[in-house]
Amino acid sequence: MPLRLEAVDAKHADRLAVMQGPLALFAVGDAIPSFSRAELMTAAQVSAGGAEWRVNTSGGAQRFKPYFAVSTEKTRLYQNVVA
Repeated sequence: MPLRLEAVDAKHADRLAVMQGPLALFAVGDAIPSFSRAELMTAAQVSAGGAEWRVNTSGGAQRFKPYFAVSTEKTRLYQNVVA
């Protein structure tokens, strides 16, 4: 299923969730950066059928997981998007 970006609401078009089909992907980790729209659209599954995605940024790779795969990690659903 193709990726898409969903804004939290019309007033906050720069706060986006990464979605693949019905799955909302949560950024995982202690330090979650801001992203460009182009970077978020590079999200790719790490392994076929796996529950982890990666987004490549200028500062390195950021991990994303669907809700069912998140345990005790710090997460963020809506990502800050910069121009």
